Amino acid sequence: MKKIIFAGALFLAFAFTGCNKDTEEINPERMKLIDRMENLDVPEPIKNSSNPNAQQVVEYVNSVKSVSGFFSWFDVPEDARRENTKATSEVYTWSYEGTTVWETLTETATAYKWLIEVNEGAGRKKLAEAEEMKDGSEGWMKIYDYQNDEALIMTYYWTFDAAGNCVMTLEFTDGTLKYESKINVDESGEVRYWMDEVLFYYFQWNTDGSGSYSMYDETGAEVMTESWSVDDL
Repeated sequence: MKKIIFAGALFLAFAFTGCNKDTEEINPERMKLIDRMENLDVPEPIKNSSNPNAQQVVEYVNSVKSVSGFFSWFDVPEDARRENTKATSEVYTWSYEGTTVWETLTETATAYKWLIEVNEGAGRKKLAEAEEMKDGSEGWMKIYDYQNDEALIMTYYWTFDAAGNCVMTLEFTDGTLKYESKINVDESGEVRYWMDEVLFYYFQWNTDGSGSYSMYDETGAEVMTESWSVDDL
């Protein structure tokens, strides 16, 4: 059930990716996370393994990296028109197959903010908003159910250190699921997975693909721990 909820949330973003498909994209201000995500991955032995521990690592990391599925909303197509421009904000709008999209870009002294709204015929509704520090060191993105009173579905948070290592969190508003991944540029990392606000799994892996995991009960006590080597993959 939780995977169905997660897939449904992603569908909100993918449903209209065609808005940008046949136009040259322009970017009034491009989110730095978009490019930095390309440098974050897990070791090849883990990605290509049938080992259940390795597959869990890939699943949890991909869950957090699913933030990239929403990036297309923040690309303004060449045929968009500028609705209004102020000293600290700009509004762009475009339409595709009956759907109208607005992107509001706001600049503060230290950050950029984006607001995405859509209208499928039932009025202008909020779909997503994001904020990122100008140096790209941290940010967040919120995803809303624009078809259901603009309820907040989930929030992504991210931070980068000077080396480019990233801590990224995906948190569902209802508290049922939370993923936190530390993904390093050398492809080592760790994941924490919470269910109903209680830590359930902790995975750690090394650059060569070896690693370990721990499982916890509802009180937070460790009930199982196991490690794997490269040969196990």
